[in-house]
Amino acid sequence: MPEDGVEKENRIDRIYDQSRDQKVREGYETPAVRSAVVEADGSTLIEYYYPRAKYTATYRSDNEVVSTGSYRYGTMMPVPAVYKPGYELDGWILEGNTAVEEIPQDVPAKECDLFLQKWSPQSGIGYTVRYYVEEENGADMFLQEYSI
Repeated sequence: MPEDGVEKENRIDRIYDQSRDQKVREGYETPAVRSAVVEADGSTLIEYYYPRAKYTATYRSDNEVVSTGSYRYGTMMPVPAVYKPGYELDGWILEGNTAVEEIPQDVPAKECDLFLQKWSPQSGIGYTVRYYVEEENGADMFLQEYSI
């Protein structure tokens, strides 16, 4: 009890307003608004936790989804392993672009809505062309074949 016999409240007449100190961090979810009464003794502690935001990445090859998922910012960006007989993978193109882009190693702070595959025919692969030509008698066919 104080000397004058009157107990004083140990508070500052101020409400903490988070909106003035709210920080938006790229790639992280912004925490909910907080408020608190600030204690006069300085013991008030206000903590904010910023969880990593999730972003979606979808990969398509030949109009089929080969992989899709939600991944946390800054974690390793998964890239599906794909194979198409007779073709080489040139890379991935972000939908709406025309150039092959390098897939980031870590999940970026943006949606990667749709990556499309770009394929090129493999060089050095041989093939055969067959021509079936009708004989003059109309009853038989003869074969002409060329290998390349």
